[in-house]
Amino acid sequence: MDIINQVIDNENKYALYNGDCVEVVSNLKDNSIDFSIFSPPFASLYTYSNSDRDMGNCGSDEEFFGQFSFLVEQLYRVLKPGRLIAIHCMNLTASKAREGYIGIRGDLIRKFQDYGFIYHMSRQGLPDYLLIMRKPGVNEKPISGEFTHFVGDELMNNFIEHERDDERHFFPLQLDVVESAMQLWSKPGDTVLTPFLGIGTEAYTAVKMGRKAIGVELKPSYFNLACRNLEQATKHQYDMFSE
Repeated sequence: MDIINQVIDNENKYALYNGDCVEVVSNLKDNSIDFSIFSPPFASLYTYSNSDRDMGNCGSDEEFFGQFSFLVEQLYRVLKPGRLIAIHCMNLTASKAREGYIGIRGDLIRKFQDYGFIYHMSRQGLPDYLLIMRKPGVNEKPISGEFTHFVGDELMNNFIEHERDDERHFFPLQLDVVESAMQLWSKPGDTVLTPFLGIGTEAYTAVKMGRKAIGVELKPSYFNLACRNLEQATKHQYDMFSE
């Protein structure tokens, strides 16, 4: 496994890896993840790095999904039965000239279904939402899915550090969306996986809310920022880990 760097905090609340997400997730145990949430780097939608391992550097949608399928296969293996994956995405339109029809493409949904996932539900709006996939089976730890507080009550954004140079992260998945997803589809003590860590949005929120986090980021500068943000999360966690 080609890992550039690895950071595991002293109390094992999170593990962050600077490396290829497919390689890292391939080495996680079967049925070891309770929830996964991430924003995938779709082909050339944003260019985050010039690495050959960066899925965002694919020249076509076909090439991207060919690479992405390796991750989907591993996500199915590591996710516990009955548990969920939330993928932050936007609908892409199909054109008559390119796809032969005019409408909304469903490539992402089909790719997860190809590997056994169930298209669970989507309660959010059309332009920008969380696409929810469920692994078949019975969830041994049912989740009530009730909100315990209004998202935004805590000013969590104050603790997230951003880059201040040319390599600014786009930060497409907002903290309040991640916090809502954590309340709905995970429980304190769960292990949450994000294979596209970025500057640490999902992992940061997971640790702040009493979960454990596993995150993988290919780009060293984003990985270093994520490490600093996770350090902040543990400093401002209050009594979330007292149980």
